Amino acid sequence: FPNQVVSLEEAWGDHLVSINQSEEAIDHFMQAHAHSKALAAAIEIRQWTKAISLAENLDDSTAQPFYVEIAEHYEKSGQYDEAEKYYCTGNVGMRAIVMYIHAFMMEHAYRLAKSCISENELVSLFVSEGSVYAEKGKLSHAETLFLMAKKPEYA
Repeated sequence: FPNQVVSLEEAWGDHLVSINQSEEAIDHFMQAHAHSKALAAAIEIRQWTKAISLAENLDDSTAQPFYVEIAEHYEKSGQYDEAEKYYCTGNVGMRAIVMYIHAFMMEHAYRLAKSCISENELVSLFVSEGSVYAEKGKLSHAETLFLMAKKPEYA
């Protein structure tokens, strides 16, 4: 009988999500030990604090894509430090570096790149992004990236 309760809790949570009652579904998913579904429901209804709490209780490989979704939220809302934290927790530090470059927060991008990626990857990324800025006519942005990549000949 206890196994039926668990499957019924999960089925009820699925039903609640299907009728746009994701907030109520979270508790049912938790009762069913369907933590990934609870986390997905929390993200769907933009309960970021709850989503983070749920993600912290999952194993890293399961939580990784959820951390990326959380990071994307923080990036879109301009909370770059939080976005960086969750991109890195989600093992996609490169996304945080690119985020900082696109926000023209070059010191942050450089600091993170020095700690996350190899020197060759840093040079490649900064030259590539610098070239994009040059093509768009944003020459001062391009020059900054080229100089940070120690490639003044591109500037």
